[in-house]
Amino acid sequence: MDQQKIKHRRRLRRRHHVRKKIVGTVERPRLNVFRSSKHIYAQLIDDEHGVTLATVSSLAEEGLSYGGNKKAAGVVGKKVAEVAKGKGITKVAFDRGHYRYHGRIKALADAAREGGLDF
Repeated sequence: MDQQKIKHRRRLRRRHHVRKKIVGTVERPRLNVFRSSKHIYAQLIDDEHGVTLATVSSLAEEGLSYGGNKKAAGVVGKKVAEVAKGKGITKVAFDRGHYRYHGRIKALADAAREGGLDF
């Protein structure tokens, strides 16, 4: 099998493995993280009602020259914690998707925890 197909299958397997355990509710929404090569995005999602409660990205943040690094991930993490606190949310279920928990994903999670989110 071609190397790219193997990598894609591993990524899908990891995504399903993580997502089958995580469900967002009104009391504890899912903090979904998506990263591209140039930006990072975070959403608070209520899966029971199928509603996105809040979204934050490195695209919309002022003062960021580049959104694809750990610094930008930290800024997005702090901002998502701030937005969640404003909506009365303190506990979330962290959904890293198929991304490994290191680098930008870890930086976003650590910043969100510092901002007051519990997961």
